[in-house]
Amino acid sequence: MTIQDQQAEQAGQVDSAVSEYLPQDTEHQAARWLAILDGDNPSAEVVAAFQQWKHESEEHRKAFEELVELWGDVNCLTSIEPPAKTRSSKGWLFNGWMMPAWGAAFSLFVLATWVFPLFNAPQTAVYTTQTGEQQTLLLPDQSTLVLNTNSQIEVSYRHDRRVLTLQKGEAHFEVVKDPERPFEVYAGSGRVRAIGTAFTVRLHNENVAVFVTEGVVEVLSQADSVQPKLQLDSDSNAVLAEVSEAVRVSAGTKAVYNQVYSPVEKQGVSVTPAKDLHKSLAWREGTLVFKGETLGEVIKEFSRYTHLSIVVPGKKLRSMKVGGVFKVGDTVALLDALENSFGIYAKHITDDIIYLVDEKD
Repeated sequence: MTIQDQQAEQAGQVDSAVSEYLPQDTEHQAARWLAILDGDNPSAEVVAAFQQWKHESEEHRKAFEELVELWGDVNCLTSIEPPAKTRSSKGWLFNGWMMPAWGAAFSLFVLATWVFPLFNAPQTAVYTTQTGEQQTLLLPDQSTLVLNTNSQIEVSYRHDRRVLTLQKGEAHFEVVKDPERPFEVYAGSGRVRAIGTAFTVRLHNENVAVFVTEGVVEVLSQADSVQPKLQLDSDSNAVLAEVSEAVRVSAGTKAVYNQVYSPVEKQGVSVTPAKDLHKSLAWREGTLVFKGETLGEVIKEFSRYTHLSIVVPGKKLRSMKVGGVFKVGDTVALLDALENSFGIYAKHITDDIIYLVDEKD
């Protein structure tokens, strides 16, 4: 294996906080690499990934070297890159030419107005799972995100907030506490805010469901975000004020609100005890648990994890109560259980379409 091959292999193992959040344009990439390398003892994998990025193009090399010249001393760069400058009593010496003191001051101005803001720019990435796929991700702050089947989420970390937007599907969050940066999940017409807790958000039918497994979250729907409230002004006159009222949801509780805001219905957040919470969240362990649901409900939930189209044409059969524990996506086990325990048979119409009937042909 060549040195280049070894570097490429090492680069593939770089932490996702480096690879997933690297900006697209060259100047921002150079600035981000400079910030990463200026940390304490960057790993060999990070250094290898940087070297690979730098040698991808002459544009990358020039952009990085120009930033190094502006930056000055950077931790560990002397072991990665040749020294770019030396100090002089009259100013700074960059690669053989002298910059006077006023030039150094100008460089600091550039750093303050251009480079530093780059480091505070949002770190954004989009994660997607296909049908039957689940993915566990470690976020930059060490919070954990578990993305369920056929789901998509945008993650945007900012200096003052951690903002995630669930665009479809379902996700579970285990949040590291950071009072200075609230953790906010936007889904449908509402928002879930937490500082340090664990909860699941699911876009389901016309609703958004929030299951809290640890701590407390605040749920705010668009229907609740602007409400008139009677209060007194400075002259003790009654006036109407518009206020935002988030609903606090504690562990073991479920909150539901509409995916799409309706100015007619104006249905806000409803909170109820989450019955059989472990059953609703069993998907995180790769299983689906059913206890007395109708066959129609079971098939609808199971179909989220398979490309097969399973149809229950009979109305009476759809309303039959069934139960069981199944591995996610294990269609064979489901069909066998339905046949052996409930006398429900699978009729294969095509390779991708199955009808469930109550008599065997």
